[in-house]
Amino acid sequence: MARQAGTAVYAAHLTTDLQHARERLITTREEERRRLRRDLHDGLGPPISHPHHKSERGPKFAQE
Repeated sequence: MARQAGTAVYAAHLTTDLQHARERLITTREEERRRLRRDLHDGLGPPISHPHHKSERGPKFAQE
């Protein structure tokens, strides 16, 4: 009987550990998605949405 109780307690701890690991994974994924969105918005967004800025500035810099 004590052995079964010990096994049940161990299984409960494993279940709790697994749940916490899943929660950490979800949190990490959400943070990574937010970071990627921010990086894409701040880094790639402006050049993609305004590609003409480079082409307009190019000749000005070449003349200087």
